[in-house]
Amino acid sequence: MGLYLRLALVIILLLAIPVGCGSQGTEQQSAVDRAIAKAGQVQSYRSDGNSTIIDESGEVMSASFTTEVAAPDRFYSKTIGDQMWLEAVKDGDRCYFREGEGESWRSCEEEIGQDNQTLEDVEMPMAGAIALLAYMKDIKELDQEDVDGVTCRRYRGEIDTSSYIRALAEATGETPPAEDELAAWKIDVNVWIDEDDYVRKMDIDTLIPSMVAGQGEISMRSSTRFYDFGAAIEIVLPQVQ
Repeated sequence: MGLYLRLALVIILLLAIPVGCGSQGTEQQSAVDRAIAKAGQVQSYRSDGNSTIIDESGEVMSASFTTEVAAPDRFYSKTIGDQMWLEAVKDGDRCYFREGEGESWRSCEEEIGQDNQTLEDVEMPMAGAIALLAYMKDIKELDQEDVDGVTCRRYRGEIDTSSYIRALAEATGETPPAEDELAAWKIDVNVWIDEDDYVRKMDIDTLIPSMVAGQGEISMRSSTRFYDFGAAIEIVLPQVQ
């Protein structure tokens, strides 16, 4: 599987993996905790956004993505970049994907990821999409801003990277980086929460210094909007030969 298809799969998986949580007890943390609890009640929603990764050599990999979630195990997802294209549809135990416009749809039983990772077992709960918010620390409340015409409270904080990455590794069965490597990682988050405690927007900036001298750093920036909470979303399965 090519690098860009792997990136597309990574974007989908990161939007879908719920991990554990923590709490600081501050007023700002309480606002974020309420948003996390609210997301746990959401069955259907839509989201879209974009992601850009710059590797140690300066190569830029950008993608845009959209999801329509009727229920955690019923969703449509599409990820497009300059050198990647992945479209997926799932309805319960029926799941299909294709890797380009006009390409044939294939069953998710076909392996498209490393270590037997496929979309077949992926679910898309909104709680999974915002899971890293449970690891925010040093949270600051900023000025209110409108997102898609909805007034929101904006919060900025840093992720407890060590705890989050280790929980993510445990959830995916991967081996986490060494503690001294994790200490150099930096993940900053901005989140916009409306008066009903829905997360309307989330921006994530990640910086991973290279452990190889002179190799620079890896940076990733993503921005995601969430909307149509509780909407009646129909998932149409493709015709497969």
